[in-house]
Amino acid sequence: MGRIKPVSYVKPMSGGRSSPHLILFDDGHKYVVKFKNNPQGNWVVTYEYIVNTLAKRLQLPIPDYKIVKVRSRFINENKELASIGFKSGNQFASRYIEDSVTFLNLPGSLAREQLVNADQIAGLIVFDHWIGNSDRNPKNLLFLPTESDSQRYEFKMIDHANCFNISTSNPERKFLPLKVRKKEIYRWCNTLLKDTQQLKSYVDRILEIKNKEIYELIQSMSSDWLVDEQAKDRLFRHIKYAKKALPATIDDYIKWYLKGKKQS
Repeated sequence: MGRIKPVSYVKPMSGGRSSPHLILFDDGHKYVVKFKNNPQGNWVVTYEYIVNTLAKRLQLPIPDYKIVKVRSRFINENKELASIGFKSGNQFASRYIEDSVTFLNLPGSLAREQLVNADQIAGLIVFDHWIGNSDRNPKNLLFLPTESDSQRYEFKMIDHANCFNISTSNPERKFLPLKVRKKEIYRWCNTLLKDTQQLKSYVDRILEIKNKEIYELIQSMSSDWLVDEQAKDRLFRHIKYAKKALPATIDDYIKWYLKGKKQS
């Protein structure tokens, strides 16, 4: 099947610094589209592409995603896009999850048995450490009620532009050493872990990914995202370093997790 094409503009997505927009495509699905020359810069689409592809490789719960071509005519026909000055070309599109709620809108605290993919929480924790996700928060975890029971949910991970230690405290986007992440959202994740072996299992899965595979992934980025070879090499070297540093980082995370469990 060929590439999907945009059919109609739906709305801007609220709260996104990269100015994402919801667009209906000719496959009948809506996608949250991040444009290559968004207000934050081209790196947003490159990081979304790299991180989502790695998450898919690890079978983590992310929405379906595609690289879509949005042409000048569609942009110019929709003032919400034209006013920002988006350029035609390849953009990153993530399937919109209908009827989902964010962590903030859940009806109370979820028990492990209410989350059908609870075993993947360990994957979220380990993966976020590998990719240096500085922006995991209650708004970018989505929960979709199951068809059979509205009190049970499947979670999805979204919004991975601010990875590789991107944050407001690191405006130059320098690649920084790995560190244990202790945000409140991870404290909640810890309540859903069965044991520490779940974390170690995901570390092993990541270590199994060959450096050649990572290199080829980085080289596969769209040429119109204007990522030069030096930038690609820096990203490759950082992801390799992070993979090597991951076991020790997760060992430190486990110590923090066990300390919190003992105190609770």
